[in-house]
Amino acid sequence: MVHFLEICLFLSVFGFTRTREPQCSNFDFQEKLLEKAVRSEIKMETIEASLEKLSKKSEREYQLMRGKFKIIFLFFSYIFIQ
Repeated sequence: MVHFLEICLFLSVFGFTRTREPQCSNFDFQEKLLEKAVRSEIKMETIEASLEKLSKKSEREYQLMRGKFKIIFLFFSYIFIQ
């Protein structure tokens, strides 16, 4: 009787843990991979556009700050030279 319970316990533990993984065809896998690649490409294009916009904005602000710095520098140079 003890061996019967051990066998039942053994089969219940190892029988339920060995489940089969779902199989998908090669076509399904390739289709999912292609969809993911397309989504990644769209996200990259969006990120590139955002970076380009940010780059232009930072360049404009840099030029503006550079112009302000030149004006301040000339103003103080004029004050201290005289």
